[in-house]
Amino acid sequence: MGTRYAMSGEDDLGYTMLNLAIEMAEALGIINREPLDLSKLQLSDEMITSVKRTAWGVFQVDTVVHTNFLKPSRVSSVSLDRIDPNETGAGDLWVPYPTDKRPRQSWLSQYFDEACKLSYLARDISRHLYHETTTRADQYRQKQEFYNKLRQWEHALPDKFRTVKRSPPHILLLRMRYHVLLIGLARDGFGVQSFFLGSEEQRRTMDESAHAISLASAREISALARIHREEYGMERAHQFATYAMMLALFTMLDDPSFDILGHDFLSLTSAFSITANRSQVGRHLFHMFRQSVRSRNQEERVLQSDAVSDEVKELFRRHSSSQLPDGWGNYADGLERYQGSFSSESWNYTASGVRDMLEKYERLSLGSGDNVHSRRPSSPNAEWKS
Repeated sequence: MGTRYAMSGEDDLGYTMLNLAIEMAEALGIINREPLDLSKLQLSDEMITSVKRTAWGVFQVDTVVHTNFLKPSRVSSVSLDRIDPNETGAGDLWVPYPTDKRPRQSWLSQYFDEACKLSYLARDISRHLYHETTTRADQYRQKQEFYNKLRQWEHALPDKFRTVKRSPPHILLLRMRYHVLLIGLARDGFGVQSFFLGSEEQRRTMDESAHAISLASAREISALARIHREEYGMERAHQFATYAMMLALFTMLDDPSFDILGHDFLSLTSAFSITANRSQVGRHLFHMFRQSVRSRNQEERVLQSDAVSDEVKELFRRHSSSQLPDGWGNYADGLERYQGSFSSESWNYTASGVRDMLEKYERLSLGSGDNVHSRRPSSPNAEWKS
């Protein structure tokens, strides 16, 4: 239901559904409780698998959504063992639908297991960046530890996950998620603090290194999106792809040496325009993205380039009042209703940087009210009893 609401432009209701799901899972005792042994219950094997997938699925969605909104994760622990990573056999296929692309090996349980491991890191990173108060020295050590753990997770991925040309889309999205976490960590939660400590010269050097890390991950997201588009198209891509591409694009825009003719930037812009078109929030975000690009005063280079397709040129073209209306102008329709969520001094359609963009994204998605539901006492009668 949360995904359905998000895709229909009612992202605030989608977030409400997530919080209700978390509260229901707590009431059942499958998250944020003592370990639960399902083998002691009179449940079928199929039901046990279903309960496990539900619990770990809530954990994964929680860590994805709250990291996206720069909030600490609400799920601290899962009370059940993970599903068997070898449950999916070599002969199990993922079939692209409704396209006529050939089936691929699904590796679904292996993917799910790796996504759970990444969710642990996302949980800890979200709480460190957006909740905990630590000294600068502790921040330095903790961020280095998170960075090393993320790299270790990536290096330990099965070899079959690295052959991205033959990967099903959930593997591509998993790798996008890894790079989203790297960007957030390298940019210190999209704040202004240094990634490392030391002298002024050391901080400057290390800040440049952190910026290079985030820019490299942005380019990797572009490469993964390009493969996704070539193999499966972007019309039915998961909504997380929209977030990942948006984050990568604004990371590129923040680069002091930003070049609008960069291949990664233009191909990602084209892919982003497709996924953003599927929801009202996405259309608003794309409008703000276009306005932010225009503020760099480089769009004429795109319009005058013979190497850029007409499709991409249209994304940046301006129209005078005597011409036909801008084909993307309706993406701004309804944005005014969000103005009350911002101070009159700060609201405009241009994002000044990654953090400003994410703050606008959060307001567009959640509205101006407090959508973080308090934890209600769970009914003991609702729990799974062992």
